[in-house]
Amino acid sequence: MTRPIEADFVTSVQRELIELPHETRPILTVVIHTEEEFDWSKPHDRSATTVEHMRHIGRAQTMFEEFGIVPNYVVDYPIATQALSVEALGPYAGAGRALIGAHLHPWVSP
Repeated sequence: MTRPIEADFVTSVQRELIELPHETRPILTVVIHTEEEFDWSKPHDRSATTVEHMRHIGRAQTMFEEFGIVPNYVVDYPIATQALSVEALGPYAGAGRALIGAHLHPWVSP
């Protein structure tokens, strides 16, 4: 069963809200923007591509697993192409404990 709802973004648009049965459990989607290290207070820098912080991603993954969460790490080009990141995330994705998606930054993507 659906019912129309109104949503006011830039202009009012007609949407349909899906009503699920009351016994349906809620779904939580956790999306982690996994990106290169850079200084938000400075202009974008094509050379800012370090990923040393990925050495610590296991701390977050452990917390997610404690709560039964399978996170979706959306990665940009520096994360997707550097061994440190691939080695950090690959085992989680390979074991079905995480998903990998894309989140591209034009200033560091070829």
